[in-house]
Amino acid sequence: MSIEISKWREAPTRTNETTVFAVGDIHGCVGQLRELLVEIANRAAQIDHSTLVFLGDQINRGPHSLGALAEWASDEHVRHHNVVHRLFGNHEQLMMIAAGRLEGHEEALAKFIEIGGSDVIEELRSATSTPDAALSENLVRKGAGDQVWERLQKLQCHACVGNLVFVHAGIDPAVGVSESLQADWKTFNERHWAWIKDPFLKHREGFGGQVIIHGHTPPWSHRESSGYSDPHIIQHDRLCLDGGTAKSGIVMGAQIEDGRYRLIASRR
Repeated sequence: MSIEISKWREAPTRTNETTVFAVGDIHGCVGQLRELLVEIANRAAQIDHSTLVFLGDQINRGPHSLGALAEWASDEHVRHHNVVHRLFGNHEQLMMIAAGRLEGHEEALAKFIEIGGSDVIEELRSATSTPDAALSENLVRKGAGDQVWERLQKLQCHACVGNLVFVHAGIDPAVGVSESLQADWKTFNERHWAWIKDPFLKHREGFGGQVIIHGHTPPWSHRESSGYSDPHIIQHDRLCLDGGTAKSGIVMGAQIEDGRYRLIASRR
């Protein structure tokens, strides 16, 4: 594992004198996540006030979803932060709808499996020695552990610091920031804050001075939608922190302050 830190870049960011660390999609890449959190913790220990934001998608597609969840839920590397926000990703959203047997759970389960959930279910079955168990709240709690289950139940839809809006996938420019963020986590569609891609990434008019920090879309997909050569630069009031994770081996993070930011990448 290696850590790469970019130079500081000027940006229209206002954090109210708080240093914000954000972590993008993890997708089971527990080793990269651990190294990134250690690096962030060392930096936070030297700062008076810091906030940590996880942008969602701890699970699916990568090698160790339960390990990633355990690392994400742990207090070990977050104790230097004054505030920690753990946000829904679309993968956690589907798992919680399906496991909770909420409205639309059959559709959510099918979609969850389609985007890599079978491996997570197998990890949960192995952890509980129940090879035929269906996805349920009990299976997640017993397989992932009480601390993970408690964190999953308290997932947030978004977080705001100064003029920064942290959300998993993005904002629907057709309705704006406020209305987009009101969408229920228990629903999902292609313009939902946990799922949106093209309408958000193709938008060029900004978001009223707010800067959207998001994950969800890996670099190759982002370039295709946005036309940006580098999605990890603030452009048109948005910054993507999805490093491609399971495919690229990169978990991307950022340190954001008043008027500047830099990237912190953990590579396999």
